[in-house]
Amino acid sequence: MQFGVFDHMDASGEPLAQLFENRLKLAEAYDRLGLYALHVAEHHSTPLGMSPLPWVFLALAATPATCRWRNRCTRRSSSLRQ
Repeated sequence: MQFGVFDHMDASGEPLAQLFENRLKLAEAYDRLGLYALHVAEHHSTPLGMSPLPWVFLALAATPATCRWRNRCTRRSSSLRQ
């Protein structure tokens, strides 16, 4: 059985750069723990949603060479462009 995380990047009052930095650290921790996937909610024009384009965040989260999610993120995003 494979497990993943579904994350909501909601406003918490901290600066946006810090929010993204903390979420990237969390994504790295999930990867080290061996979780299969990370999903990020997509909310447009909501007061709480801080990630209206989750693919941008996921692409950044998948950039380290040690990230096992890299190929899955790449395959999914390339299929969306077709």
